[in-house]
Amino acid sequence: MGKSDIEIAVLRHRKARIRELRHRQLLHTADVSPPEAINYMAQGIYMVATQAPGGHAPAVVVLINHINQLPLGMQIFLREGRQVDVGDVWVVQNNEGNTALHLALKANHQQVALLLVGLDQRVSFVPNEERASPLYMAAEAGDALLVGQMLNEPATRFEGKSVVHAAIKSRNIAILNLLLVPNRQNLFNARDEEKRSVLSYAASVGYDDGVQRLLQAFENIAYVRDPDGFFPIHSACRRGHLGALQAILQSCPDTIELLNLQGQNVLHVAAECGKTEVVKYILRNEQYANLINQKDHTGNTPLHLATVFWYPMIVHILTKDERVNVGEQNKLGFTALDAAEECMDLNPTFRERLTWMALVCVGTPRALKLMPYDSFLAPVPQEGIIQSNEMPSAKKYKDRVNTLLLLAILVATVAFSAGFSVTKVPEGEKHWYKPVALQVFVVSNTIAMYSSVLTTVALIWAQLGDLVLILNVFKVALPLLGIALIFMSFAFLAGMFVVVGNQLWLHVLLLASGGIFLGMLVLLVVPFVCPYTSKPSLFRYVWRYPFWLLLMLIVRDDNDDDLE
Repeated sequence: MGKSDIEIAVLRHRKARIRELRHRQLLHTADVSPPEAINYMAQGIYMVATQAPGGHAPAVVVLINHINQLPLGMQIFLREGRQVDVGDVWVVQNNEGNTALHLALKANHQQVALLLVGLDQRVSFVPNEERASPLYMAAEAGDALLVGQMLNEPATRFEGKSVVHAAIKSRNIAILNLLLVPNRQNLFNARDEEKRSVLSYAASVGYDDGVQRLLQAFENIAYVRDPDGFFPIHSACRRGHLGALQAILQSCPDTIELLNLQGQNVLHVAAECGKTEVVKYILRNEQYANLINQKDHTGNTPLHLATVFWYPMIVHILTKDERVNVGEQNKLGFTALDAAEECMDLNPTFRERLTWMALVCVGTPRALKLMPYDSFLAPVPQEGIIQSNEMPSAKKYKDRVNTLLLLAILVATVAFSAGFSVTKVPEGEKHWYKPVALQVFVVSNTIAMYSSVLTTVALIWAQLGDLVLILNVFKVALPLLGIALIFMSFAFLAGMFVVVGNQLWLHVLLLASGGIFLGMLVLLVVPFVCPYTSKPSLFRYVWRYPFWLLLMLIVRDDNDDDLE
C-alpha cells in the first residue's frame, strides 16, 4: 500500500531534521586542533551551502562560530593538500573557482548568502572560472537586498564580468541605482563579452527605464562607439526597440546624426534590419527628413538596403512616402529596382517576389547604365545575394503554363456544364430574390465561361516557347483567370439560392459561408493576378492596394523569415 503525500512529506522533514542534527553534533563535538577536524569545518561550509535548504542556516552559524574561535595565523589543511590561513577560509575556491558564497547563490540560499557576505569584505568580489563574482550573480538574479549588503563592504577593485550589465540584464532599477554613486563611476566604463558599453547593452535589450536612468547620470555615454562601429542609438534601432530610441533622442537629440563605420544613419540600420516600427517613427517626424535619402559610404540609401535584404514591408513603407527618391542611384549606378533584379535568384523566394512587386507598383525606374554588381555590399559578402550568369529561359515557365492551362480548362468545363443545370426558377416559388439570383447566376457563369476560354487560348500561344511571348501572355491570362475563378464562385452561390428550398436558416448559412469564402478568395487571387508592371500610373496606383492587402495577410512583423 503506497504512502500518502502527507506521510511522504513527514518522512522528508524527519530526514532533513536528522541531517541537520548530525551537522550540529559534528560541529559541537569536533576538536578543532587536529587537521582533519579543521579540514571538516573548512569543507563543511560548502556542504551546508549547497545541500542544506534555507532552514539550515543555524548550522552555518555554528560552523562560522567554530572557525572564528580559531587563533589568527592558524593553518587549515584542505582535502586537496593545500593549506590556508584561517582568515582566508571564506575566500577559498574549489576546482571551479567557486567560493562558499558562489555556491550559496547558485543554490538560491539567500539566508546563507547574507551570513557569508559579512564575514570577509573580499568574498563578494572574488570571480570564479566563469569570471562571475558573487556580486555579479546577485545582480543578475535581481536580489537588491543582497547587492546592497555586498556594496556596504568597501571593495578594493571590481573583478570579473560587469556588474552593471548584470543589473541591466535583470531589469532591476533598484540595483542600478545602488551602483550609480560617484565612487563607482568606473563601473560604467566596463564592457560585456561582446565589448558593448552599458548603454548599448541596455538599448539592445530594450530596457527603456535603464536607458533613461543611465542617460540621467552620464549623458556623454550616448556618444561612446562600440568596437563594431555602432553607437547606442544604432543598437536600439538594430533591435527595433522604439522606447529606447525615443529615450536616447529625448536626452541627446543630436545623436540622430551619428553614423556607424559604414556611414549609415539610424534609418539605414532600421531598414537593413527590417524594423518596421522604427522606420515608421522616423518617417513620421519631419525633423528627420534629411535621413530619408541619405547615402552611406557605398552610395546606398535606406531603400537600397531594405531592398537587398528583402524586407517588402519596409520597401512598401518607404516607397509610399513621397519624400523618398525611388530613382536614387548608388555608386554602382543601381537604383533599388536594379539592385533587386541583380540580387534576385533565378528561382526567387516569396519575400524576394514581394520586394520586387513593392518597387514595381510605384514605378521605380531602372538606371540607364547597368554595371556589374560584384561589390554592392563590399567588402563583406552577404548570404543570400547570389550572382549567376545563367539567363532565364522559357523552360522554367513550362510547368507554370501547363498548370494554368489545366486550371482554365477546368473552369471552362464547370461553367459550361452549370449553364445547362440551372435554367429557371422552380415552379411554386414566389420569393422576389429567386429570379434575381437566377439572373446573377447567368451573368456570372457567362463571364466565368468566356474568361476561362480566353485564358485557355492565350496560354496555347504561350506553348510556342518564346520567353517574351510567355511573359506578355501572363499579363493577359492571369487577370482573366482571376476573373473566371471569382465569377465562377459567384455563380455557384447564386445557383444554390435558386435551387434550395424555403428554409430561412439554410439561406442565412449559404450567404454567410459564401460571403466569407468569396472575401478570402478575392484577397488571395487579386494580388496574384494583378498586372503590377502596367505602365499607366493610374493602374499602378490602383494595384498598390491589392499588394498592400497581400502584405497585411502574410508579413506580420519585423521578422518575416517565414516567407522563405
